[in-house]
Amino acid sequence: MFTFRNQYTFGGASSFWWLFVLVGLFAIISPHFITLQVTTLKASLVGVFMLLLGLTLRLNHSGVQINSSAGLIRDYTAVFGFKKGQWLPLNDLTRLELTSKKVVSWNTPNGISPTFKSGVTTYTIGLFSVEAYPKYILQTISKLKADKSANTLSILLDLPLTVN
Repeated sequence: MFTFRNQYTFGGASSFWWLFVLVGLFAIISPHFITLQVTTLKASLVGVFMLLLGLTLRLNHSGVQINSSAGLIRDYTAVFGFKKGQWLPLNDLTRLELTSKKVVSWNTPNGISPTFKSGVTTYTIGLFSVEAYPKYILQTISKLKADKSANTLSILLDLPLTVN
């Protein structure tokens, strides 16, 4: 079974999951060592809510799973670790292709002059059949993850890998 995690469901906000968990834990335990003007129940409810929000940000994501032995693929959404998605047959694949593309963007905070230039390289793994366009696409910004995933898929699916 090959699993490729695309992204967190809540995008960049998922980077702050640990902050919500810490605030939640603090809210739960703070009534035991700090005198508050709210009841212990209210502080605990806020703490539990923040804890659940942090865990929701961390444990919900989307991705692709490939079951090479059964010849199936699915796009899934994971909610607290439980993956949901419909399995589809993985037919007629002939090759894998790993490509990279660098996108440069400028930040123009005042709307007139650009002040900050940044570039992001996106790595794409395409699973091709006889058509010129890939049937399935996996994308990441990590070169290491792209290389490892492409090599693993090449071995699991017994397909030639082309790197462009």
